[in-house]
Amino acid sequence: MDFIEDQEVVNTLLDQAKSFAKSNGYAYLMGPTNYTTNETAGTLVDGFHEPRK
Repeated sequence: MDFIEDQEVVNTLLDQAKSFAKSNGYAYLMGPTNYTTNETAGTLVDGFHEPRK
């Protein structure tokens, strides 16, 4: 999930995701995840403007 540095925006996006999940029968949100063991799941918290290494 990518967003601007604004807590209100983050809260609104997550609230919408929770509402969508709940209305479609899901009990919780989970992540980050990956669909294969060949990749590592994670969250980028720094270095957004640097090329991948």
